[in-house]
Amino acid sequence: EQIQPTRSNPKNEQISSYNTQSEPIEIEFVDRSDELKKITRASSATYLLINAPAGYGKTRLLKKVIEHFEQRSFCIFLNLNGKTNLNLTQLANLIIKECNENCSGREIGEQVGLELLRTAHNAKKNEVVICIDGIESISSESIHDFLNEFIPTIEQKLTRTPLIPLSLRIIFAGRHPAKWFHTTSKIILKELKLTPFDYDSVHQTVQKFKSP
Repeated sequence: EQIQPTRSNPKNEQISSYNTQSEPIEIEFVDRSDELKKITRASSATYLLINAPAGYGKTRLLKKVIEHFEQRSFCIFLNLNGKTNLNLTQLANLIIKECNENCSGREIGEQVGLELLRTAHNAKKNEVVICIDGIESISSESIHDFLNEFIPTIEQKLTRTPLIPLSLRIIFAGRHPAKWFHTTSKIILKELKLTPFDYDSVHQTVQKFKSP
């Protein structure tokens, strides 16, 4: 994840030597090799939700997942961070260009599933991997249809096609996604909780960006 540098200033003194508008620092991938292996192994869950607070490396981990699969799979990475109350149509429009506002969750899922099927076959891939970061941006009203209509319909389109069937894997990431597990769902959603970075990893990373 990206970390915006901050500095405490309890006395509200004017700071002239520190640029508070500097660009976010891009931190390299650290200390998540075990989690990456769990996510990418063949026996991993079809639907996996990475649960962790901000700053725990969810975004960076998802990007590593994409890097792992992209040679043999058709991959999509959706970063929803910064967006709010997305409905199913808005979410679908991040995958395909146009979608009818009046479609149901199932109808939207059919359109997305067909587009994924066509694109993956054209790319000669036998698997579709979708990583969705920032799921808290999806509106509460849309979660039920998302889990019970949208995703199952996409899976059906990909795996039960008269053409060469494709396998599907979706990895979600979000902060405090309790409502996702409290929603009755047709899909089995497994949870992976990230633990804090260990001291050595944090220390080594800080040293790389520490001012001389």
